[in-house]
Formats: sequence, C-alpha cells, structure tokens
Amino acid sequence: MYLFYVPGPQKPILSADVLSQKITIGNKVRTYLSYVPKSLVKNTKPGLVIVLHGSGIDGSKIREWTGYEFDQMADVNGFIVLYPDGYKNNWNDSRKTASYPAKKENIDDVGFINALIKTCESTYGTDPLKTYAFGYSNGGEMAYRLAIEEPNLLSAITTISANLPTTDNFNDKIGDISTRIMMVNGTEDPIVPYDGGKIFLFGQDFGKVISAPATAEIFAKASQAIKDDKSIRLAHQDEKDPGSVDRLVWLKNGQPVIELYTVTGGGHVIPQQVAKMPRFLGKITDDLDAPKEAVKFFNLIKKQPSTR
Repeated sequence: MYLFYVPGPQKPILSADVLSQKITIGNKVRTYLSYVPKSLVKNTKPGLVIVLHGSGIDGSKIREWTGYEFDQMADVNGFIVLYPDGYKNNWNDSRKTASYPAKKENIDDVGFINALIKTCESTYGTDPLKTYAFGYSNGGEMAYRLAIEEPNLLSAITTISANLPTTDNFNDKIGDISTRIMMVNGTEDPIVPYDGGKIFLFGQDFGKVISAPATAEIFAKASQAIKDDKSIRLAHQDEKDPGSVDRLVWLKNGQPVIELYTVTGGGHVIPQQVAKMPRFLGKITDDLDAPKEAVKFFNLIKKQPSTR
C-alpha cells in the first residue's frame, strides 16, 4: 500500500463543470471527460488540448495526476480540455508487442481522437490549427502514433515517459513530421528505460524501445530540424534534491520544433508540484511543471496586457 496508494490533490474551484460524455465509434461506445470554461465564446476559435492517460488508468485519473492544472489554465487562457478514456484503460499505440485489449482487438483509437476533434470543432468552434495532445506513458505512445499517421491533425504534442519502439517492435513508418514535439523523460524511469531497452510492467513484456535522445533525434530528422548544442539547465528548486532538469532543443527556421527535457533522477511520473503519484513510479522533480510547460509549448498562454 505504501508503494501504490497516494491521496488525491484538492480539487480547484473552476468556472464550469467537468462533463462526462459519450461518442460512438464503429460499434464501440467511447467515453471522455470535457472541460469547457464558462466564459468561452464559440466565435473566438479556442484551442483544444487532449490529455491521454497511461496504461491501467483513465481520463479521470490523469486529470488528477496532472493536478487539475489543465482545467485551471483553460479558465485563464480560454481553451478546451478533453480527457478521453482508452479502451479498457489502454490505447492502441504503434508498438507491436503489447498484451492489452486495445492492441489485441485493434481498437480504432486514431478514429476516436479524430471524432473528438471534429465534435469540438462543430460544437465549440475550436481551431484545427490550435489542437494539441498531452500524453503520459501509453498515452504518450498514442500521441506519437497520431503525429506519425495524421501529420496535419495536431499542431504539437507533449509526451511524458514515452520513447519510440525499436524497429522490430514498431508498426509505423516515420515520414515527414509537421507536428512539434516536446518530450519529458526521467533517467531513473523504472518502466520505460531512458537509455532504451525492454519495457516491463507487472510482469508483462511490452517489447523494446530506443532511448529518449534517439527518439528526439529521429523526430528532429523527420522535421528537418537542427540541434541547438546549448543545453539549458532549469533553475533548481530543492537543495535536498540531487536531481536536475536539462532542456535540449532542435530548431527549424529559428523556432523550437523538438524539445527534450531530461529529468536526472526522475521516474515514470508527470513532473508537477500539485499531485502525488504512486511511489513505485519513482521521483517527481520540483524543477519542472510539465503541464504548464506543455501549454506554453502549445502557444496557448494569453499575452498579458502591457501595464506601461
């Protein structure tokens, strides 16, 4: 229980309710949570952030594990957040080796996400050029699949604790990539090894992945981006924490299109300072707030009016 149980964070006061919704894809009824700020106006063409949970949890849990930060930032910055539920708590990502139901039954998760985006466009007037995904673990692998197979669907993605599969474990083939990608990976991840290797979770083999830096390099090459050799170390917040966070950037036309945050000592966790995660997943750093950095990377932060 010590390794697995954590109390949930206090729920914030929001401008609107979080709604539980359903949509039918083929012969499957799929479920998701949606958060639409009360002040949102359809003709403003708001942005959309889709938050994809990891294996074994659901949309409600990833909302909690991100500290409800996406909802709060949606209120301040005027975008919509969706928390879809994977089929039986998993996503049909690009890995060949996976024993979960979504993979075995070849569930159309690409179709599901496409349908959610179209629904938001027709219902709330969301801007297709301001549509993004934030994926953790299996959800990060699913975000990679969307970026690879649907290059014009998402403007940018953020992945947490997710590396590309090795060639023998990969169902996709990477062509040109137009989606900007931000990665966050811990060097002490007990499930997805930072330096590549086999993924094991509760005794199940999910095949091999390449390293986090190699993943970033592959996407950079597909994006025709050039590495900025200046690594940036984020400001350290806790003197008792021996870890650190370093940011590497690959540029195209002078703009960052691939970013890799390496969390030295970090585990299979979502770096933020609100929610706790099960101890068996490893350490969370105070040096990085991944949801906030993701929303900045998505260019969804409203510019504050000048006080001058």
